[in-house]
This record gives sequence, C-alpha cells and structure tokens, in this order.
Amino acid sequence: VPGRLDNPRPPVPLEQLPLGEFDPVYRLPLAVQDGELPTLPLSIDGAVAMAHTPGDDTAVSGDEWFVFKFDKQQAGLAGLAFDEGTFGVFGYVTDGMDAIRSLQRGDLIVRAEVVAGQERLVRPAPPPATDQ
Repeated sequence: VPGRLDNPRPPVPLEQLPLGEFDPVYRLPLAVQDGELPTLPLSIDGAVAMAHTPGDDTAVSGDEWFVFKFDKQQAGLAGLAFDEGTFGVFGYVTDGMDAIRSLQRGDLIVRAEVVAGQERLVRPAPPPATDQ
C-alpha cells in the first residue's frame, strides 16, 4: 500500500488535554456533550491530528496523521465537528490551506517540511540492532 512504512512505530495511547485542565486524559471520547472540550479542538479547518489505530479507538498510530478539512455546514448544533473529542489534535496548518483544500480522498502526501520550531523537534533513537 503506498504510504505505508516497512517498520511502523507501535501505537501510542490517545492523549487529550481538556480545556481548563492541567493533566491530560488517556481515554476516549471526551464528554463533549457535557461541556468537556479539548484544548486543541478538531473543529478548525486545518487541524492536524493523529490517526486512530485500526480496531482500537483508544490508541493512535505512531506514524499516521491527517489534516482535518472542517466544513461548518456539516457541523452539529453547537458548531462542532461530530468527531470532536475523539482525536488527539497536535497542531494546525497555518499557511497553504489552498493546497490542503485541493486534496481528495486517496491522495498521498509525499513530503512535509518543518518551517519553524525545528530546534524543538525530538527524533527518536533508532531501535537496537537484533542478532538474527
């Protein structure tokens, strides 16, 4: 399958920080209907979030993410995406949304570039070599 890694990273727990809280929660979903909203909402055009691990909505892929194309006309009564509180958002597209809007289902992003904050980027250590 195009875009799949030969050695995918293991899934990680879904982490969300409810608005006004100091500690993240590791459960799904947030109780949005009761007013528990994430600090980084999905209901913004260009939200960047980790993809769920297939078959487990409490974990996210260590490798796969997506850019959310929010359509206010498809939102619920409160103006929120129906998926609000179910994905761990970690950032937002701040420039180039015209390119994001042109993407269609099945398109493959082959390159992404960090344009600011690269000094804070932490690269994981490679796994130890195994004797076979």
